[in-house]
Amino acid sequence: MSLSLTQTLSPSIVVLRAPSVADRLVAAGGEAAEAAERAWSADAFHAQERVLARLARAGAPARPDHRFSRALNGFSASLGAVQVAALEADPAVAGVYPVRRAVGLPAARPRRGGAVPDPGGRRDAVGTGAGRAGAGAGAGIAVIGAGATQTAALAAAVAGRAPGSLTLPVVVQGPPTTVGLLAALERALDPDGDGDCHDAARVIVIGVVEPLAALPDAPSARAVAGAAALDSVVVVPVGEGGAAGPLYGSLAGPAGASAAIIVAAGELRAGQVNLAAGSASGLAPGRSASFVLAPGRRSVDAAAAVAAEVALLLQVRPGLSARTARAVVEGSARPALPPAAGVADLAAALAAEVAVELSALAVDGTGVATVRNISTRPLRVEVTVDGAGTALPHALALAPGASGRVVIHTSAPTQSAPLGAPLGAPLGALSTGDAVNAGALVVTPDDGVAARARWVRVSPRPVPLLAHVTLTRPFGATVSDATPARLDISAGAVLGTGATRQFRPLARLDVELWSARRRLGLLVRLRDVLPGRYVVGLTGRGPGGARLAPGRYAVRVVAVPADGTVAQRRDLSFRVT
Repeated sequence: MSLSLTQTLSPSIVVLRAPSVADRLVAAGGEAAEAAERAWSADAFHAQERVLARLARAGAPARPDHRFSRALNGFSASLGAVQVAALEADPAVAGVYPVRRAVGLPAARPRRGGAVPDPGGRRDAVGTGAGRAGAGAGAGIAVIGAGATQTAALAAAVAGRAPGSLTLPVVVQGPPTTVGLLAALERALDPDGDGDCHDAARVIVIGVVEPLAALPDAPSARAVAGAAALDSVVVVPVGEGGAAGPLYGSLAGPAGASAAIIVAAGELRAGQVNLAAGSASGLAPGRSASFVLAPGRRSVDAAAAVAAEVALLLQVRPGLSARTARAVVEGSARPALPPAAGVADLAAALAAEVAVELSALAVDGTGVATVRNISTRPLRVEVTVDGAGTALPHALALAPGASGRVVIHTSAPTQSAPLGAPLGAPLGALSTGDAVNAGALVVTPDDGVAARARWVRVSPRPVPLLAHVTLTRPFGATVSDATPARLDISAGAVLGTGATRQFRPLARLDVELWSARRRLGLLVRLRDVLPGRYVVGLTGRGPGGARLAPGRYAVRVVAVPADGTVAQRRDLSFRVT
């Protein structure tokens, strides 16, 4: 049986299992020579060639239009259903993902200061060795925008707040898409394009986002993780998707990346967060980390402000790694309601003595935090929990540069989350059936300022993710090449309307072929599926393209939620003649 979404080619991104330069650097312990990184980049391209060669031998050749090797290993190409199926079956391929439309967020120019640097200037001066070859006078900042005007405005906004840093505008070429965003990240990580990332920008601020697509497994989120592994701090705005949530709201990609500093725009009044009008809100599915609030009318303005603060922090404290700098910025943010939010505080970040990195919470709500002494004096720190949970040990003694581990046990979510309530409203204002536990690990040095690692643990209520699945046979009761059938799938869910929306996307949508009780194979796999309607055509052929023997078969549609809840399925039968 042959299944296809359309009869035309679809722009796709193929992510390989073979390591990128970032993966190889992590395996090497964070240090590598320039020649080694160039060799690793070449190895990534060779791995892509091997996958493409196997695809050509299978009779389904593809021609890549962009290749990526620094932050992730993969390529983009226009692919048909046969090519996608062959790639998904290739053990060297991690997955085939859709190319999404992206939008360039407009940025306001600063009122004074911040001349726009010349993009044709010395690009090798932008980086400071990705933090691995020593510190420069100022941190290099790469500013990714859509179009020269928007990029220049964003670059000016950053430069006006961090005058001691070097700024590199990186324009997304062509219509903004996921591919353009990934290519721009590659240029920010390797400005001269030689495969060596020692000239990478220390700070990367993204002004191009994928609306409503803040998915943790997306290629853009993977690339952000790769950039962080290359010691670049990535700052991502939440986007302008409008009020939603607070569970699984309207955040744009790559705001689902746990390795990024996620920034919203607004203000703090009476201890509560008030988002800017039109700003996205809520959580990204599967993400339990916090976000940072900064002044601004748009989230991209706030992201520019936070990126400048990160650059100033690295200028004063150049020895901080990207992970530690992100932890310092998030941990020094002033507490606000809801507990997952914090208001950026540069003075507190500059004075921070400890950095707290909290791993993702396990299913049972257990997490491990690494507490690092980043000061020059020995510290004794007190460990407490702000919220429902416990932490052990209660205190740590840390020498300069030393670190310790704290184990956190959060309580099971019991509090109802306010569907569509203002972001600053106390949790529990309205009942929706979704339970949430938000809190923070608080680490306080003697005679010092506390650092926080915030979490949100969510137990979303079950909702139908395959609301409508129908099989239409317009040419009769049987299915064949001459009489194909149509499979209509309404996948994912959108709960509520307007400001009360919650988006429940899928990590994966599979269509399987079954005969009696035996699974014959995977016919179609879609990844990072946003709520919507999807159409698949059925003919009389099996997963490998061979004609099926006459008889009764079934298609099984499986929806795997992006939030980690239980997969759902629907079965529909048909007959082949």
